Amino acid sequence: MAAEQESIISTKKLKLLIGADSSSDISIKGQLIFQLISLDFDTLYTTATLSHPLARKAYAELKQKRIRRSMTWMELIPDIHIKYFKQSFGGETSHSAWGGGVGIEVPLWFLTKNQGNIRHAQYQLGAKEIQYAAQQKEITLGIDQAIAEMKVSEKQVFNYEKHALQEVKELVRIAKRSYEEGEMGSIEVSEALRSMIRVQIGYHEAVFRYESALADLEVAAGKSIPIQKSQEDEK
Repeated sequence: MAAEQESIISTKKLKLLIGADSSSDISIKGQLIFQLISLDFDTLYTTATLSHPLARKAYAELKQKRIRRSMTWMELIPDIHIKYFKQSFGGETSHSAWGGGVGIEVPLWFLTKNQGNIRHAQYQLGAKEIQYAAQQKEITLGIDQAIAEMKVSEKQVFNYEKHALQEVKELVRIAKRSYEEGEMGSIEVSEALRSMIRVQIGYHEAVFRYESALADLEVAAGKSIPIQKSQEDEK
């Protein structure tokens, strides 16, 4: 009864996630096929810390503060005025003369005021640099955790496929043959079948944890990860 209720709840969650109508029928077809994937972790870390939406947002804010600091320093440049003029002299022998001048305007309070602006811009830039570094560390940590969970689940799936599933199938085969030959009762056969069901449930749970870790890895990396068969899976 509990398993049936859990199945109903899971089906409702799936319909909600895919946007399906609550009255639509969703059924599972085919067999569960586990597939190991091959990942280039170095490339994944590099692209994630650069292209993750949160990383791009943090970098854009950091770049804005750098521009603001540069503009604040540029305010130290004083105002420079350049003037030129032409003067004509009349008379019997009229002629013209050109003149010019350069002036620099620096208010007395300018340096004191702008030092405060520079310090403020420096503090804001430093805070954004810390936030950007923290964001990259958070992305890297999320990837580390997902990869660690994937590796643990991968080993569990491998043990089920190479050992537990094969052993329990052999156990059921022997139990059925012994029952047919009258060497074993139905209770022993039922117990062997229950053992096989428990092992299969454990296997499916290990596959679920692996796929969940892969989904967490995509969230941590901020991008979809193309599935590529590992060399071991292709053999």
